[in-house]
Amino acid sequence: MIQTVNGPISAKELGVTMCHEHLAVDLSRVRKDQDSNFDDRELICDEIEKMKAFGVQSVIEVSCNDMGRDVKTLRWYSNTCGIHIVASTGYYLEEYPQLYLNGGHFVRNSSPEELSEVFCKEITVGIDGTDIKAGIIGEVASGEPVMTESERKVLIAAALAGKRTKTAVTTHCQLGRLGLEQCELFHKYGMDPAKVILGHVDLANDKAYYEELLKQGVNLGFDTIGKTGYLSDE
Repeated sequence: MIQTVNGPISAKELGVTMCHEHLAVDLSRVRKDQDSNFDDRELICDEIEKMKAFGVQSVIEVSCNDMGRDVKTLRWYSNTCGIHIVASTGYYLEEYPQLYLNGGHFVRNSSPEELSEVFCKEITVGIDGTDIKAGIIGEVASGEPVMTESERKVLIAAALAGKRTKTAVTTHCQLGRLGLEQCELFHKYGMDPAKVILGHVDLANDKAYYEELLKQGVNLGFDTIGKTGYLSDE
């Protein structure tokens, strides 16, 4: 079964699925850019209708705990637009938890096991006091050129929670890099690699690197199509 914001559905009901999207996210406080606050429901509904016109039936929404996630709005989009939406649990790049969480120290001061409990609760009980459950862990992240200790703890926590709940994990690889380092942690802590998606690896533009990642048994996310400021689609 696939856990959506409106409850579980069978895998066959997913249909064509956008696997790395943001419908309700607010990164404006870190990026100092109001365009990073997706608060225009009319515009988002228009984008969803465009997806549906191309046959999309489901969206994996990867805005996690410290990205301005709003699961009530996700449920509203699901009901209003008639599309399946899967919500996420997780923590993002280190600079985001530092700003969004109380005092900015929760992730840094917590163990991977404590962070994993947060993820497991949001998967099995609900998010932010609602009955809306997360159906995926992500987008958990590592920066570039090195992974910070906080980011490492979050990735370990994702592996622990994924193993415990049999939930998939989707990641953020800054500029497509550090995928092998992420894989090493997932293998070490018992996460099934077949249920891991390494995000943004298209930005690495490196075939040999992709082959090494695929040998780890994970899935690769080519998900920055159209963001030509990073890399041309060609």
